[in-house]
Amino acid sequence: MKIKKGLCLILACTMLTVVFATESSAAVKTVSFKRGSALMWSKDNITWSYNSTKITSSSADQDCGFIFPNIVRCKGISKVSAYSSSTKHRYKGKKTIGAGVVTPWGDVTVYESDFTDQYDVTKSGTSTWL
Repeated sequence: MKIKKGLCLILACTMLTVVFATESSAAVKTVSFKRGSALMWSKDNITWSYNSTKITSSSADQDCGFIFPNIVRCKGISKVSAYSSSTKHRYKGKKTIGAGVVTPWGDVTVYESDFTDQYDVTKSGTSTWL
């Protein structure tokens, strides 16, 4: 069977169009969960790519800050693999919030509390603070 050059070009263009349409159907969303006030704050940020059937990728980071005499320490944010699937990713963010004095030898705190926050992001683009 002999295929004409023009037909091959049309088929190749059609295939490229399908590939680009598939890649552009994924959406990307970023959500931030904030704890604290203007004097002490922590923010957990989660970015994920999704379509209506699954989450294709996700990542997270933390941002913390404080103004004396408050203290906020970011302790990390990570994906909880036991509660994550292709349709939902769960993240756990840890931080310590307190008041005291920061010194080169360590913090001298009057009080401090550890917090562990959990968040879900889904294939439909929704997010929940648990």
